[in-house]
Amino acid sequence: MRYTIFCLVLLCNLSLCWSQHETEYNTWINNSIVILKTQDTLAGTIKFHLPPGNTSFSSNQIVAYKEDGDSKKKKIKAIEISEVLLLNKGHDTIRYRSVRVSEKRHWLLQILIENHCSLYSRYYYGNSSVSTGSVSLSGYNFYAMKKGDDIVFDLSTSLEGSFRKKSMEFFNSCPELVEKIKNRILKKEDAIEIVTRYNDCAQ
Repeated sequence: MRYTIFCLVLLCNLSLCWSQHETEYNTWINNSIVILKTQDTLAGTIKFHLPPGNTSFSSNQIVAYKEDGDSKKKKIKAIEISEVLLLNKGHDTIRYRSVRVSEKRHWLLQILIENHCSLYSRYYYGNSSVSTGSVSLSGYNFYAMKKGDDIVFDLSTSLEGSFRKKSMEFFNSCPELVEKIKNRILKKEDAIEIVTRYNDCAQ
């Protein structure tokens, strides 16, 4: 019974996060706050200055900022940013953190969990060419980072392996969790539950 309630709570939280983090790229977003690593705070309108699609994250991310509609646009590199807050009336604030994804690159990823192991996500969308024409693609990729790590671990499916394979590698210190991932009891759509269970296991 307690497990059922636990899963229902997680599913509710997952639905809440998924309903809010469909990032709008190249679109001005009002009621935003940019917190710089210098601790300076900029309030106004921002734009995630990035073309849509899976391959668009191959370079450093840039945010465009304006204090108001008449202000001059200012471009800020992700490496200069600590967090970006999107203030939604009637909803939880959506938080993005500047995360190091490689030796030279920083991206702004949405914070889903902050703990011993933190979970981040990014929403992507775009088009892919196939023999019958163009197909729209969209979805979420997940990234995890344990305390003490310098670079986030990409859990998304790539040439290096599937979400399942990467998760089994990253969470290998929790055998029970790895077994559930191995047997496909927990999958990519259960990313929040996976990281929550890992943090419980790591305590």
